[in-house]
Amino acid sequence: RWHGHSDVFILEFDLNGSELVFSTLIGGTMEDGCNDLTVDADGTLVLCGYTNSPDFPVKQDAYCVTQSEAFVMRLDATGSGILASTFIGDRNHQTNTRSVLVTNDTIWVAGETRNPHMAVTPEAYDPTYNGNTDLFISSFNINCTELLYSTYLGGASDEWLSDGCVSSSTLLSYKGFTLID
Repeated sequence: RWHGHSDVFILEFDLNGSELVFSTLIGGTMEDGCNDLTVDADGTLVLCGYTNSPDFPVKQDAYCVTQSEAFVMRLDATGSGILASTFIGDRNHQTNTRSVLVTNDTIWVAGETRNPHMAVTPEAYDPTYNGNTDLFISSFNINCTELLYSTYLGGASDEWLSDGCVSSSTLLSYKGFTLID
């Protein structure tokens, strides 16, 4: 069922592309979108994106239940149930998620922000907002109830994330671009 101005849609097809296994819509009363999707080892779908909806579906025990502009979410393997969902960032600063990865029951999400007040963890690579648009990399437990790690990345100008991948059993790799002053 359509919810608002724009919604996230998820379609799953068989490997021949000839049969629709399921389709679902996710969203609130305003604009919502999905920027990345991955499938966990147990078949659950993990996605990240943006929202302007005050009623976007987040779990009550989520890490952040206060409306913001970015989210990460886990759906069951049939796409019919939300297993975990949390907001990222806050409502007053532009934050957008671009990449979601899952390793060892940890959800890694990365994107861009103009938020000088994002939560960073004590072991952050770069705990300081560096100006204009910075990248961020954050990780959550599999239920999105706990922030495990979060850092800024960037310089005095703008940085944007394009994609990320798990490049080995112990490495995460990200790519994007930056403006040089």
